Amino acid sequence: MQIIQMGPKRLQIIQNNVKIVHDNDVPIYNVALCPPNFTIYSGQSMFIQEMGPNGLATNSGSFESPSQQLAMSAQTVYSFNDDQTKIRCHSLAGVEKQILSLGGFSVKMTINGNYLAAAIVPSTVKVFDLARREAKQTVHRDLTTLGSDIGVVTDIAVNCAANRLSMTTDNGRGESSSRIHIYAPDRQKMFSYDINDENEGQNEDNLDRFYPLNMKWDEHDKQLLAIEYASSSEHLVVLVWSTDSEVVSQERIAFPKDGRKFLSLCTPNLHFSTTDSEIRKVPLQDFVGLTECDKTTRVALLDFSRQMALGDLDSAFNSIKLIKNETVWLNLAKRCVYTKRIDVAQVCLANMGNAAAAAALRKVQNEEPVEARVAMLAMQLGMNKEAEELYIQSKRFDLLNKFYQAVGRWDDALTTAKKSDRLHLRSTHYNFAKKCEWEKEYEQAVGHYEESKTHLFEIPRMLFDEPERLKSYVQKNTDMNKWWAQYMEYTGEFEEAEKYYKQCGDYLALARVLCVKEDFNEADKLANETGDSAACLHMARHHELAGDVKQAIHFYTRAGAYNNVIRICKEHGFEDQLFNVALLSQPRDMLLAADHFQKNESTLDKAVLLYHRAGNLAKAIDLVFQQQRFGVLEQLVDELDHSAPPEVLSRCAKFFLEHGRSAKAAHLFILSKSYPRAMQIIIEEDVDMSPRMVELLNLPPGCSSDVPGREKIMKAAAQHCYDKTQFADAAKLFQHAGLRQEAMKCLARLGDVKKMVEFAQLARDPSLFILAGNYLRSTNAWQEDPAILKAIVTFYRKARKLDLMTTFFIECAQHQIDSASDYDQALGLLQQAVKQLQSSKADTSEQINILREKAIDYKKFTDVVKAMKSSPSDGIDMVSALMREVHEGNSCVRMADLAAFCVKFHASTNPTKATEYLKLIQKDSDRHVTEFVDAETIKKLKASIAASRAAAQTESEAIE
Repeated sequence: MQIIQMGPKRLQIIQNNVKIVHDNDVPIYNVALCPPNFTIYSGQSMFIQEMGPNGLATNSGSFESPSQQLAMSAQTVYSFNDDQTKIRCHSLAGVEKQILSLGGFSVKMTINGNYLAAAIVPSTVKVFDLARREAKQTVHRDLTTLGSDIGVVTDIAVNCAANRLSMTTDNGRGESSSRIHIYAPDRQKMFSYDINDENEGQNEDNLDRFYPLNMKWDEHDKQLLAIEYASSSEHLVVLVWSTDSEVVSQERIAFPKDGRKFLSLCTPNLHFSTTDSEIRKVPLQDFVGLTECDKTTRVALLDFSRQMALGDLDSAFNSIKLIKNETVWLNLAKRCVYTKRIDVAQVCLANMGNAAAAAALRKVQNEEPVEARVAMLAMQLGMNKEAEELYIQSKRFDLLNKFYQAVGRWDDALTTAKKSDRLHLRSTHYNFAKKCEWEKEYEQAVGHYEESKTHLFEIPRMLFDEPERLKSYVQKNTDMNKWWAQYMEYTGEFEEAEKYYKQCGDYLALARVLCVKEDFNEADKLANETGDSAACLHMARHHELAGDVKQAIHFYTRAGAYNNVIRICKEHGFEDQLFNVALLSQPRDMLLAADHFQKNESTLDKAVLLYHRAGNLAKAIDLVFQQQRFGVLEQLVDELDHSAPPEVLSRCAKFFLEHGRSAKAAHLFILSKSYPRAMQIIIEEDVDMSPRMVELLNLPPGCSSDVPGREKIMKAAAQHCYDKTQFADAAKLFQHAGLRQEAMKCLARLGDVKKMVEFAQLARDPSLFILAGNYLRSTNAWQEDPAILKAIVTFYRKARKLDLMTTFFIECAQHQIDSASDYDQALGLLQQAVKQLQSSKADTSEQINILREKAIDYKKFTDVVKAMKSSPSDGIDMVSALMREVHEGNSCVRMADLAAFCVKFHASTNPTKATEYLKLIQKDSDRHVTEFVDAETIKKLKASIAASRAAAQTESEAIE
């Protein structure tokens, strides 16, 4: 029984699918229904009426009530008192039989089954059990005592077992909360749910947030709650499961476009009133097509939905494993499209018995991404819109193309192929052409066969039963000339065939047609003029069968069929022509001709040449030795390599050895891998080894088992190269033989400093480090190239030769003094030398003392340099003192370096003394004085001497 208000005083009552219009004498402000009774609130009074089986409503009773809120249950009507602090209970006759005290102002009461729930301001809830004669309170709880500040309760709903209460709240200032609170009295717990937590992309200003409008618990299932939500752009109903531990979302259902109010949840349907005064039933997602299912199926499906929402797949399938209803499994399979659970879908299809869909799903089990596989499932279930969206989402445009073809959307298929699936564009045109052909739309089919590039075969096949249309198409398309010519030839229309063969340039077919017409001269002319290989071959066979050997040879030659020419020449004894043709032919044909010439002694030279040209050098050389024709042997030998038979190589080597060609013989012995014999000849005959011989003797390490004495052979070869001053080749052979010190010595003799450094760095051998360092040190190249100096130090350090490094630092220090008089740099090098000696484990104290004494002398000199720059007079005194130490043999400073300071100091003031110091420099050093005294000082000295002489001359003249 259902009641819909249609006007201020009119109700529409639906009973047993019969609509009854019921007019009232009083205005209707609220209606409560408990079949077969209903109650109307007129604004002042409650009127209780009963629907009879004849569809007529009769008055049962009435009573005055100041409250608009009312509810009905069984034989009782419930309403608030004046201040809404109590609930009055009236019988159907309007007699008050009980008053329920609430203890505060109540904002809402609601009934579900045998339970009534009331919300008392601000956050207290009460539940009454209505199953007994008198209502009994079962729940009384101030929700703030649970430690949850929920605000002020504005609406309340109770489930059918009274173990869950759902509430909407606000903050006490009229601002509603978007969160639903659920109280579990049996567990004394509070849960909450907010759809906005699940929505991504909500802006911080809450401009498009959802807020709850209404709540309804299911009339049968105590855990299923429906919440009506609305935002500025969307209106929907959300179903959630309230379990013992959490609240999980089940599904969202869009509010009907013509819906006016959400009335109730009674699985499997949601009930809405519509704008046209109807009751709209909207099934839950898992109940689509199953609204009339029995209780067992309904309970099983609800349990399945609950377990799926909780993510317990095993329990979900255990809930429905006994269900045989195909519609149930179809709905579940469709749900898998949204959840993308292919494994679940396979179980559903198996229970549906849909073998075709299961097979289609197996075929795409390796397709990626998962959306491509889900799209195939959607397609098999008839969910074409979802399939299209999934294919686009996965960017599998090839599968999207196939989907469009399967559903007959050919325009979309062609567009997709052109823009995103070019690989299958031709096949798409071909499939569409097949479809057009089947529908006998030949003109459209022709165009698409052409686009698919299959028109040369498909169009003649399609139009074969319509000769006129086919001929018209052929005349417009030159690509079809060959096919039409073949067809004309088949039907005996040789003139027509000849015409079209000429147009398409098929000279073989044209020659064949001319022969059929017995126009042989024209056929010969055609083959000669065009030079077409196939046509020439055809005419050659024709003339051979006709016995015209010369013409056959001519056309076989034009066709490049030299094997046939050779065959005919052998059969008819045309020796000269056979040789000429054999030289032009392939190696296989050359060998056939060579075998023929070998049989005749007078043509052995031709056989040798042909064997040579064919690449069979061994056979050619063997033939040369058999017939003692050594004139061409050297030319043949030059082309031999290690792939030639060893016996042939040895035979040629012995021949050249007998004739004094030692180098050639040694080379051949190396090719035959007779390395000891080759080395014997090279050493005894003092043969200069060519780069090719060196390369062949550079035996790889892996051949030791095949070549006994590999190292010995390579060492002998390397030593021979060394003796012949072929140092680069010798170094290469020594290196690959593992004799790295010998290789280093060769590089030293070669004078290649760069290669020596690289070789030593790669070898990582201390002995090679010492060898390389000593060599580089002896070349004096380090005096010019800092990189070499650094390499020497690095080698000594890696070899841990501290004594060599020390002497090298001392040598470098002396070089700095000798070359540039740089005592400061020399001092630093001596300090490095002392550092190396100190790190040595041997007793180096004496050497350290010597170096330190020398360093002290160098330091005195550097102090003189600084003093001469800051105070020349003090500096010259220091120079004089240091010169005395040198004179007495107590200093290692060079006298010439000290005399240079004196020259510079006295150059302008005392030229005589400056000159004496110049003479001292010349006496102490064999180097030119300009290396000690700069040009400017010498210039000043010359000017001073000239001035002194002029003054002396003036004085002499004055005396005279």
